Amino acid sequence: MNPIYSNHITRVRQATTQLIDAINQLRALKAEWDALDLGNKIDDGKRDDSTPSFGDFEGQTHLTKADIAAAFNTLAAIETLLNQGHATNLYRIRA
Repeated sequence: MNPIYSNHITRVRQATTQLIDAINQLRALKAEWDALDLGNKIDDGKRDDSTPSFGDFEGQTHLTKADIAAAFNTLAAIETLLNQGHATNLYRIRA
């Protein structure tokens, strides 16, 4: 096989593996978010010193709980797509 084609196929497989890993990482983070009830424990804006806010984390003052929820909603949409047979397509070629 032409090395250019082989290299391309390898890179597709690597990117697919990275995508699968990223989805699994988001799933784990969502489970942790839910288990720790972080949506109710982290405030959008600082109320007092006992309540962490988004601004307390690496200067992420532009983020809100709604932004995190939207990311998890997008994950749910991706999972719906994967459950329609697309997960098989990805897992078949992962590196």
